[in-house]
Amino acid sequence: MSQLQVAVIGAGHLGSIHARLLAERTDIQLVGVVDPSETQRTTLSQQLQIPTVAQLYQLPSRIDAAIIAAPTALHHQVAVSLLESGVHLFIEKPITNSIADAVHLVVLAREHGRTLQVGHVEQFNPAWVAAKDLIRQPTYMEARRTSEFPFRSADVSVVHDLMIHDIELALSAANCDVQKVDACGQVVVTNEIDMASARLWFANGCVCDVTASRVSRLPERTFDIWQHEQSIHVDLGNRSASIVQQQGYFHPGDARSELFRAESLPIVASNAIADEHTDFFDAIRTHRSPQVTGERALQALQIADEIVTQIRRQRLFVRPASWPTTKTAA
Repeated sequence: MSQLQVAVIGAGHLGSIHARLLAERTDIQLVGVVDPSETQRTTLSQQLQIPTVAQLYQLPSRIDAAIIAAPTALHHQVAVSLLESGVHLFIEKPITNSIADAVHLVVLAREHGRTLQVGHVEQFNPAWVAAKDLIRQPTYMEARRTSEFPFRSADVSVVHDLMIHDIELALSAANCDVQKVDACGQVVVTNEIDMASARLWFANGCVCDVTASRVSRLPERTFDIWQHEQSIHVDLGNRSASIVQQQGYFHPGDARSELFRAESLPIVASNAIADEHTDFFDAIRTHRSPQVTGERALQALQIADEIVTQIRRQRLFVRPASWPTTKTAA
């Protein structure tokens, strides 16, 4: 197959990263970046020496694939236009703002026979890549994703901003549907949920506890999996992973070293976003499903929405109206 003609929609933080990595590839041609901001277009054009335009219709007539890194509110509108034109799509997470829009895109991609991949980048984190082939039939999983307040994304909940990463990982590890969700959360410094915990009950009996916070003192991005006589620890932040193998069962007098054997897993350093691109283009060329399909992203969004719905029913969700939005002078 000849070089794929690829466009990037959105020249913000993520869009610029996508454009830079695509410009370095030799198996595709980056034909343009779309962004309404003249400042963003000029900066990117000067940095990468690539064409930039303000509107979709200004792109070349032939585009094989596009990466949508525009604001989430625009994902559906932009994706519909491109899918109906026969363009394969990579959409940054979350896939859309609503379940209905996500379903529409999944159906539309099927109808037009186009690849639809969603940017749940942790699936390509080198630590997860090292561990995921060892995951067989997990019985319990625990994910923790915490950070200090980032002073961005304050208009969306921590569930849709951070927790959704681990929801997608849990779906892939359990490899079955979620039957039940229990959740709680808290507004702290924004008008949206800033910290949340949820328990996911899978159809095969596996349970996953997921915690996310953007108001913590210490950063953490870990995912632990327990399965028969094994546990796997994945540190997504530090890009390390280990497996603990049970050697037997406890008897009085046993030392820990006799019961468990820990082993670090080899990590192959790579750029997760570049690996996402490789998976996307290979899926297009070989007519296979990408690792993170539109269907999987839809499932993750459905679960995230259910978690937020449950938390919003709780009194703890509403920030008191009397709270000042800024500090007042003493």
